[in-house]
Amino acid sequence: MKSNDADTKRKESTAESRVQGNQPRPARAGLGSYEGIMTLQRLAGNRAVAQLMNAAQTADAPIQRQSGLNSLGAISLDLAGGDVAKADVIRRMIDKYGPIKVRSAAIDLPDAFASLERAEMTMQFLEQPGAGPELAAVAQRLAGAADDRYLKLLKLMLDAKAAAGSMDLDAARLEIVCALADEIGENKGHLQYVVLSVVRSDDLEATAKKLDRVKTFNFNEKLEQKVDSEAKKFADWNLKDKLFAIDKEESEQKKKAFDDQREAASQVPKVKKEKSEFKKGQLLGEEQQKRAKPKQDEIALDAEKKRQDAKGPEYELALDERKGKYAQYYQAVGFHPQADAALAMASNWFDQALKIMDIVMLGKDGETLAFKSGLSIDKLIGLRNKFAPGQIAQLLQQLKIAGLTPFMEYPIYTAFLKALLAQVPWAPLQDLAKYVGKFHAYCEDPAATGHFVTLVQGYSVKEIVNLLEAAPPYKTPDVNKMSLLVALSAKADSASTLLAALNLCERAEWDAARVLAEQGAWPDGAKAAELELAIEGRMMANIDKDDQFARWIKNLAVLAEKGYHTITYGNVVTLGGKMLTKEVLCTVSGNGLNESFVVHGHPGAGKAQVGSPNASDIHLKPSGGYNVNTRLKREQIPVVIWNGIGDARRKELTKQ
Repeated sequence: MKSNDADTKRKESTAESRVQGNQPRPARAGLGSYEGIMTLQRLAGNRAVAQLMNAAQTADAPIQRQSGLNSLGAISLDLAGGDVAKADVIRRMIDKYGPIKVRSAAIDLPDAFASLERAEMTMQFLEQPGAGPELAAVAQRLAGAADDRYLKLLKLMLDAKAAAGSMDLDAARLEIVCALADEIGENKGHLQYVVLSVVRSDDLEATAKKLDRVKTFNFNEKLEQKVDSEAKKFADWNLKDKLFAIDKEESEQKKKAFDDQREAASQVPKVKKEKSEFKKGQLLGEEQQKRAKPKQDEIALDAEKKRQDAKGPEYELALDERKGKYAQYYQAVGFHPQADAALAMASNWFDQALKIMDIVMLGKDGETLAFKSGLSIDKLIGLRNKFAPGQIAQLLQQLKIAGLTPFMEYPIYTAFLKALLAQVPWAPLQDLAKYVGKFHAYCEDPAATGHFVTLVQGYSVKEIVNLLEAAPPYKTPDVNKMSLLVALSAKADSASTLLAALNLCERAEWDAARVLAEQGAWPDGAKAAELELAIEGRMMANIDKDDQFARWIKNLAVLAEKGYHTITYGNVVTLGGKMLTKEVLCTVSGNGLNESFVVHGHPGAGKAQVGSPNASDIHLKPSGGYNVNTRLKREQIPVVIWNGIGDARRKELTKQ
């Protein structure tokens, strides 16, 4: 078998020599023609063609390529080791890049031609300055079958070579760089840092470990060192806490072990027989200690083991876990410049710091809201708990910081804003920011929220506030004012009309229940005059003059002022009796009312006093005579009635 192989090799060698010897120059030229390649293939075989092509080609005299030549397919098949699919890839690459470059690449990087895509990546890479098959081999080994990864590593190698400049960046150093490809990404600063680290390194293993640590922190050595320091502080604090707990547990268990021996120790004869209480106590303690010692020694050993664990593996675990949390935090916020500020604000509570950073990362307004608005962390967290970052961005855009912060004053205000956000346009919400405190009683009531949504469709927020202030209270909590306004809103043609009506209801001393009872008879969409007229017509109803004289006079004065009723004042007359009394009869008429009351005066009398309650200045009574005790003092007489009595009558009433 060996003899046959040797004979074959001699024949091929002889054929090659014959071709090269007989036609040294034409053979070189013949490789560029169909006839030449076919002749050589026929005489010497594919291997000889490949070897001769290698010897014949130079950069300044490339072999002319002929499209469609069967011989190129044969050469490709030979370079592919008989793999037909691979041979087709090689043939296509030869057609594009020439046989010399492709042959060299196919020999050095056989796996690079497993697919057309990978072969194209490889050939393009080898065309670049500084590229070589040894670098492509590293990329191929690290990437495996993943073409995307392979292409990424090839590009990274070229970028790394450029970053290294004249400095040596061999395959071993490039491999470290490539291992960090995902962390480096497209960041030129990261690439520069990694490249400089490896080219300046005298200990690649140590450098690789260092880079593996700092990659977690965005290749920021200072940040990595800071985290290491902070994590150590935490681990030390955690250790101190654990050691304290271990010491406490050990002490308690030892005491229990000692106390558990008291009964047995007290039965020892020498203890029982001892007459001296002092010495007996001493002997008892010694006996307890002796009996408890084995258990206490066991407890001490167990405690010492716990201490060693706390100082050893548990300490390292706490350290690593804390570093991991720092890493997760910084990565989650993209190593934002304000990450440390948020962490400090949150007292190193990562969950809270992340919520602060959700606001900060919204941009300039978010950063200002978090750090320059003077808001406490609780208010910021409250905002983040209620709204997603995108919603907060919307709020900042529409309400601005000045319009958002009032809603953050109390959690119920934030909840109120959230409930309204999808139902109320931005303009009313902007106005609501100025008055949100006026709605404190309504923020947690879903029904009141719905009422606000209804009201804001017809009224401005300022108008709603004015109406709320004018609305009479229920005897139950004020939250019902909102429902009252919704019920009344259909009765008035505008907020100003309804406001005037409510003010009149207030002067009539109607509570919410009375207003609701009366409004059923009011016309819908009424103008101010007709709505007031409807109220005026009911103001004197259900008021007993004798029992509720003060209210009767008060409402009468309102109606007289508005011209709904007329008061006619009579002449001053003197009444007979033991006390000098002068009286004016006042007749009330208009709009169906026929009533009267009197004005009394006691000439020479001062103000009422104990023992003489009737000796008062001018006052009103529901009816004339001495036997009516119900009266309104001078200071209780409404202005319109006082003025109606007139100066002349007032003087006559008090004239002796």
